[in-house]
Amino acid sequence: MILISEGYEQKNSCIIGITSVGANSHLLSRYEGKRAINGQHYFVLKAFKGRVIGTSEMYASASSVNRRIEAVIEYGRSKRIGPTKTG
Repeated sequence: MILISEGYEQKNSCIIGITSVGANSHLLSRYEGKRAINGQHYFVLKAFKGRVIGTSEMYASASSVNRRIEAVIEYGRSKRIGPTKTG
């Protein structure tokens, strides 16, 4: 798992969230690299109006963040975005 979104109570809201990730994940301008208080790096994916729609896991370096952003962009271009089963 590369990107985590908020939790959803309704399936329809989840589908809307997945659709938003699919519509934005292939655009580099929608990503923002960040640094946590503990010094680790991560990124967020934002929708058109700037709302955060996904947050990555933590990485040791900014270069790892950049590689993962590139991976999400490629995955987004593949149109294989969808829910995963957990538990």
